[in-house]
Amino acid sequence: ALALLAGEWAHRRRRARELGRRPRELSRSERREDGGRHEGTTTSLDAGAVGLLQALAVIPGLSRTAVTIAAGMGRGMSRSGATRLSLLLAIPMLAGAAVAQYRRMGQETVATAPFGGLEMTVGAVVAAGAAYWALRVLLRLVQADDLLGFARWVALLATLLLFASFLVIG
Repeated sequence: ALALLAGEWAHRRRRARELGRRPRELSRSERREDGGRHEGTTTSLDAGAVGLLQALAVIPGLSRTAVTIAAGMGRGMSRSGATRLSLLLAIPMLAGAAVAQYRRMGQETVATAPFGGLEMTVGAVVAAGAAYWALRVLLRLVQADDLLGFARWVALLATLLLFASFLVIG
């Protein structure tokens, strides 16, 4: 949630600077505009900054997507451009994880494998469909509105999950 707030703050400051005003003086429609550079104008510095921050995803509770979107917006990209760059940069990481998992699965014998090829195929198809749907919704969200509502939702969900984990542990 904090990463999303930081990205939105950087976006508003840039937008206000473009209009020659202070961020607080922007109207709701001006704040919602998805201004900035798109992913086709990404520089090596943009990709490097976003890629480096992607590594922070190993920290528990930190969203790779949120951090990379915020980094892209901090580099002057539009919400949708930063989101698309974030998703594109995930491809090598996900492909590497799939290859590593596939190699590990080859070490198991058929008798000890928890599932077979059909289950894996069905799971992959369902996961791909769900990911496609989720990404379309995310892209529509970032193009239509600022990220503050999403940041509030993430903060509320994180608080509830943290509270629930203490109830279970304690």
